[in-house]
This record gives sequence, C-alpha cells and structure tokens, in this order.
Amino acid sequence: MSALLLLTNVVKRNWSSKRGGNTRPPWSATLKEDLRNGVLQSYFLHELRHYKHMNSLLGYVARVDFPQQYPALHQFILSSLAQLAQLARDDPAGLLSNNRVLAVLSVCKVVLKEYNHKKIAHS
Repeated sequence: MSALLLLTNVVKRNWSSKRGGNTRPPWSATLKEDLRNGVLQSYFLHELRHYKHMNSLLGYVARVDFPQQYPALHQFILSSLAQLAQLARDDPAGLLSNNRVLAVLSVCKVVLKEYNHKKIAHS
C-alpha cells in the first residue's frame, strides 16, 4: 500500500507540466501512456481497501488527460460494466457480494466527477 501511495503522490507532483513551481522536465508521452495502462491493468488486482488510493490516482490522471489522451479509460469502464451486466444475468445473488461491483462503480464516480469539473471549468 505504501508503494501505491508513493506512486499517487509522485504522479500528482509530476504529471502536469502546468503545475506552478514545477521545474522538472515534463514526463514523456511514452512514460505517461505506460503508467495509464499499468494502472488500468492492475486495478482489480488490489484489495478493496486500496481502491481509495487507486481512485485518487485515476481521478488525477483523468482530470488532466481524459478523454483525449486516455481513451483506454473509456474502454475500461465500458468493458467492466459489460462484465458486471453479464454477471448480473448469470448470478444475480453473486453480484451483490462481488467487490468488483464497488470498484467499477467507484471508477465511474471518480471519472465522471473529474470530467464534469473539467467541462464546467471550460464553460
């Protein structure tokens, strides 16, 4: 968990070159793409108690990059919701005890919140 917290803090400090006082060179597009994809690929590997930090990391990256530079996040959400819909059809009772439901819904909440703030700011 401490590694996840460290990663979140490093990303928040270095992701955007627009941050005031940031004199470091911007991260390469390749590094950012690798991090974005790595977060999505490892999202469901974490325990439920780590989702708060995963969502913080995803939320920050989504605030800066979604949707233009992070189309994989859109696809991740759609495929995760499709998997949950299939689970609901196959085993409705099991859906309620599945932590993945909470994880997917929390990702949706974080992304929609950040995207909504971005749209309001540009209005």
